[in-house]
Amino acid sequence: MRSKAYLLFILFAVNFMNYMDRQVISGVSEFLKHDFMLRDAELGKIAIAFMISYSILSVPAGILADRWKPAKVAAVGLFLWSMATVLTSTSQGFYSLFFWRALTGVGEAAFVCTAPTIIGWIFPDENRSAKLSIFNLGLPFGGAAGVIIGSKLGELYGWNTSFVIAGLPGMLLAYALWNLPIDEYRPEKLQSSNSGFSIAFMKNSVYLLVVLGYAGISWTFGSIAFWMPAYFTREWGLAVSQAGLYTGVIQVIGGLLGAVAGGYIADFWYRKDRRGRAYTLFIGCALSGLSIWVGMVLHSLVFFTLACFFIMWHMGVAQAMILDSTPEPLWSTASATAILLMHAFGDIPGPVVTGYFSDQVNLGFAVGLLPMAVLIAAGAFLAASFKIDSGKTESVNSSLAG
Repeated sequence: MRSKAYLLFILFAVNFMNYMDRQVISGVSEFLKHDFMLRDAELGKIAIAFMISYSILSVPAGILADRWKPAKVAAVGLFLWSMATVLTSTSQGFYSLFFWRALTGVGEAAFVCTAPTIIGWIFPDENRSAKLSIFNLGLPFGGAAGVIIGSKLGELYGWNTSFVIAGLPGMLLAYALWNLPIDEYRPEKLQSSNSGFSIAFMKNSVYLLVVLGYAGISWTFGSIAFWMPAYFTREWGLAVSQAGLYTGVIQVIGGLLGAVAGGYIADFWYRKDRRGRAYTLFIGCALSGLSIWVGMVLHSLVFFTLACFFIMWHMGVAQAMILDSTPEPLWSTASATAILLMHAFGDIPGPVVTGYFSDQVNLGFAVGLLPMAVLIAAGAFLAASFKIDSGKTESVNSSLAG
């Protein structure tokens, strides 16, 4: 039997590739704009192509994973999105770029909805948030690597090279993911199950509140990640390169420290009280929103870093709450549905609405509205805590399964 650390490492490596392939286009966007004479609106549509296919296809992928084997589904997705990333290098204009980015989203959907299920099988309830948080460190590190690979290699060798270098490792890693011995950890009651399609978990108020909170976080973080360089340039007068550097550093530092801290705090609290994960997310979201406002008033990078640190507490913890509040045979479907709703009501409309208010007033005003979404998230997690039995979460799962 392979060690649990090895399995977690492989899953982290795949998640690293997930966010690297996802963000490499950000690093080459200016090259694409120049070579294909694209408007900013067209670049935005290319980004939306990925997000829409990723969100919608996550649900069918989750259903398939619950009926078959999650690691196999994830491996197929990894090979598909890595191949699409490599083939993006052959693009000749807007439509081919749009197609390959949409195909990248299809592949990534197959992994993101299955990984939490696999980690949920490998690690017990009381350690799950921390392990999911380690897994989710792929977001800041992989995302930063994608931007760096895109910009640096694109500058030196052309944007085509960036996509090839970013995509090839994933095609090789798919073999290791396919052969992960996940069935050794698959619960006996699921060994021969064929759960089919069910959305019974959608009737559970804890699940719905967690998804609402997830969407509020996604709205705020997605908008900040997109608009923060422009905010620093327009409102603080920083050079474009300096604004980009500050944004990247804030995300890496906040993501690294916040994800780990949130996971371990939530698990420690969960062992004392089954509502501990909800309490952790309530506090993290509330402090993040307040930190954004203070950072804007004081022009303080420290408080913007703190805002990122606190909002990143959700990485792993929110996923653990989704597993806590849904029946185990439907974990992949529940995760996939959460992904769809979180993006549909979060980071898909968030940056667009922020841009609208920026056009109507100014970017400073628009960014100042973003804490409202994360404070709504804080309220959702607090409300969820009232509905969780302080004893054993398993009672929620049992009632759902029945």
